[in-house]
Amino acid sequence: MKLRNNTDIQHAGTVNKSIDFGIDKENIGILFRGFSDTLYSNKIGSIVREVTSNCFDSHKEANIKEDVVITLVEADPLTGKNGKISFKDIGTGLSPIRIQDIYSKYFSSTKRETNNEIGGFGIGAKSPLAYTDIFEVNTIYENIKYFYVVHRGDKVPHIKLINQEKVNEHNGTEVILPVRAGDETKFRSECRHQLRFFSNIHYINMNIDNDYKIIQGKNWIASSHTEGHSTDYKLSVCLGGVSYPIDFNQIEQNWEKTDTHLSQWS
Repeated sequence: MKLRNNTDIQHAGTVNKSIDFGIDKENIGILFRGFSDTLYSNKIGSIVREVTSNCFDSHKEANIKEDVVITLVEADPLTGKNGKISFKDIGTGLSPIRIQDIYSKYFSSTKRETNNEIGGFGIGAKSPLAYTDIFEVNTIYENIKYFYVVHRGDKVPHIKLINQEKVNEHNGTEVILPVRAGDETKFRSECRHQLRFFSNIHYINMNIDNDYKIIQGKNWIASSHTEGHSTDYKLSVCLGGVSYPIDFNQIEQNWEKTDTHLSQWS
């Protein structure tokens, strides 16, 4: 998503010297923890939205029309096996260079010069760290499959390559994160809600209808995901499949302020 620079800044007086703001290296961990802990008020919903958006952006970049696949595996208390959820695309894959220069860097993105893709701020790929200390990224790029582990770290997050092997498979990426016992219902609910305007998603073990329909007009979009559920889906602005609820109270307050200012000028 293209980001617009704000150049409408007025300067007053003469400045002889400027000092760039920065972050001491020993304090940078505070910044990372702040993003992980406070950036998302709805952590599970945000992870579902951000990671799925990356999958769709990868498909758009590679001109792939196939489904993004989301799979939920529940914990097994008898064997002690943990639950997990995975988000898988067959898009461009992540080259070692992209892992190093983009994926592992906050605010680095390949999407700022296009409106065809959803992201642009370079933080969505790191969103699982808001929920878990560790998650997996398995990616295929030019017939090599790379197995990475992303860890929150003591001070700053890091990504580690743990294995690689030659394969004869299409490029693509799978993000896998653990699901704590009892959170399965929340992940299902957030997938149904956050992704209701995304088409071409195949759900496995999610109890979500794979035959849902997206109905779109010139200035509106609707989804059959909303049918038959008691959740109060408010009117929203939808950009690239991501819906942003409209706060009508805020609109009314701003309109009242504008109306007051106009009255003063009349």
